[in-house]
Formats: sequence, C-alpha cells, structure tokens
Amino acid sequence: MTAKLFESALGIAAPWSVTAEEFNEAGKVLTVLVDFSPAVASRSRAMKVRIRHDTVTKTYRHLNFFQHECHLQCARRE
Repeated sequence: MTAKLFESALGIAAPWSVTAEEFNEAGKVLTVLVDFSPAVASRSRAMKVRIRHDTVTKTYRHLNFFQHECHLQCARRE
C-alpha cells in the first residue's frame, strides 16, 4: 500500500516501481528505493527480452516529504 502511495506521489510509472521505503527517524531522512522490471517478451519475434544487467545504484536528492529529507535510490543502466 505505501509503495503505491509513493509511486503516485512521485509520478513513477511502469516499468519503474517503488520496491521499499526506509525511514531514519533520528536523522529525519526518508529513502525510497526505485527499481525497474525487465520488459516482458511479447509473442512477436521482433521484440527481444531485455535482461537486467550492468546496473548501478544511484542516489538522488528529492524535494522534502513534509519536513523530512527525501532521497531516491534507483537502479540505472549504464
């Protein structure tokens, strides 16, 4: 439920999705983990299955959620 809430608030759409949220209460820091799913192969031969590889996790500073500092941690293709 909270993943869908963050997806809506951040405007995240498929193939991206929120996989987890971490909140550091002492530091008042919210970290939202964003990942992508590989494309599903269709019945046509023209479309190839994309395999997830060569990804690097990057952290981006986002606007605050209420008074809490927010960071997005995303798996990115390089």
